[in-house]
Amino acid sequence: MIEFKLPSLGADMDRGRLLEWRVRPGDTVRRGDVVAVVDTSKAAIDVEIWASGTVEALLLQPGDDVPVGTPMLTLLGEAEPAATAAEAPPAATAAGAVPSLKPSGLPTAPVPAAAPDVGRRRVSPAARRRAEELGVNLEDVPGTGPGGAVTIEDVQRAGTAKPQPTAIAERMSAMRQTIGAAMARSKREIPHYYLATEVPLERATDWLTRTNAERPVTARVLLAALLIKATALAARKYPEMNGFYRDGGFHPGA
Repeated sequence: MIEFKLPSLGADMDRGRLLEWRVRPGDTVRRGDVVAVVDTSKAAIDVEIWASGTVEALLLQPGDDVPVGTPMLTLLGEAEPAATAAEAPPAATAAGAVPSLKPSGLPTAPVPAAAPDVGRRRVSPAARRRAEELGVNLEDVPGTGPGGAVTIEDVQRAGTAKPQPTAIAERMSAMRQTIGAAMARSKREIPHYYLATEVPLERATDWLTRTNAERPVTARVLLAALLIKATALAARKYPEMNGFYRDGGFHPGA
């Protein structure tokens, strides 16, 4: 039997919250299959299994928040089939065996039929992300896609009909805590260095003094105005420093 544990899905991840199972007991999985979705406080990430076999038991429930290394499920290897009733050892029939004390001829209680296997819910990745943003419980969303799959439109309707800002606030709070802890650790453990330079402002302050002497108090120029103009002139002179990196490329500012 293989015990699959919650892996570390990021350099600064020390725990995770199970959002959804993608498998059930009895399912056959292959190495690399996605078996669960876990919230790392930064994103919802698919968890891939590293071994092949048959799922024996799920050890966590959706919503459980556990440390990295916590067992998530048990897996029977490909050469390790599950025991069946046909493989159970026969009852003892040798002489001297204790006879059964159960009265014969009495009716026995019927065994309840197992619930029909309706299969796992199908949810598109976009719908799952939107549900996280809106705080919508996917178990409460009826699917209108092929085979009853939950689409992003289904999630949008559920979020509009029943918004849950509390869930969003809780997720954002956890995310901010994780980001804050990472920033504090980088400040504490990573060496920093700083660059500084001196800018001569004598001519600028002299001009500012003369100009403001000729203006009423309400129309006087602040030193910050000169700094803003200097920044604008520098951005015009060095356009490669004035822009944004988007979609893997540099886009100059307007």
